[in-house]
Amino acid sequence: MDPPQAWGRPDLNDLRKEYREYSQRSLDKCFSYLNFYVGLLAALLAATLTGLLQAQPGDPRALLLLTGPAAALVLARLGYQTFYVFYRRYVESWVTEINLQAMLGTEHAGERDSIGRPTVQSQSGGWIARGERTEVKQAIRSAADAESLVDELTRLGVTRHYAKRTFLVFVVIAVLLAVVSVVIASR
Repeated sequence: MDPPQAWGRPDLNDLRKEYREYSQRSLDKCFSYLNFYVGLLAALLAATLTGLLQAQPGDPRALLLLTGPAAALVLARLGYQTFYVFYRRYVESWVTEINLQAMLGTEHAGERDSIGRPTVQSQSGGWIARGERTEVKQAIRSAADAESLVDELTRLGVTRHYAKRTFLVFVVIAVLLAVVSVVIASR
């Protein structure tokens, strides 16, 4: 396969559009799975809590409620791993897209003389506002190659960190409900 630099501008622009669409689809899937698992875990733990509130001290059936927290632990891990796959795909396609923009010279599209000046210019002098965190900008500048940039951006990702914390909250709640189940059953 020829290197992208040997391709024509229309081909590269089409490829950039495809990666932009793929990037958005990956991000949409990422949030769809996050919403699905958060809803599932919330329902599972709410059902466990409902069962615990109805259990009487010394009731051995309270131990059956341990299946709720156990399932929540497994689903929280599975949910985070699924989220992570699509988050990484999003980062990969985003890095490819910014590479294609740089190759096409479209990252500063607002600077052309034949187009009117934007009311408020971006820091780059263009018209597209970019709110990249300092850590992301540094990672882009210092990356040895695209793959190492993907690894670093995936590690730095705020969205990934928030998803991880969300799943960890469910893990903590599941452990607490498991302890309450054991306490109720043992009284």
